[in-house]
Amino acid sequence: NKESALKWYSKGYDGKVLEKYDKAFEFYKKSVETDPKYANGYFGMASIYKTKKKYEKVYNIKINLLRILINNRLNPNNAIGYYNKGDILACMGRT
Repeated sequence: NKESALKWYSKGYDGKVLEKYDKAFEFYKKSVETDPKYANGYFGMASIYKTKKKYEKVYNIKINLLRILINNRLNPNNAIGYYNKGDILACMGRT
């Protein structure tokens, strides 16, 4: 559910701010396990991988997120999600 996903996401954000990246990643992961439509959790996981310079993993998460967006499984009120959908498509040359 969305409240639980937000709780896990918030813990992940706090972990990232404290530079406890492995713990932050686990919290972000729990947020999407709790609510697979919770796009911010995917963005959080991607940001940890980006910080660790694991760019292929960033790409894989964003491709997974794109699949969610294409299948309309993302909350229609999530402007950040749709922004990132456009960003991902632009990077793929599909604007």
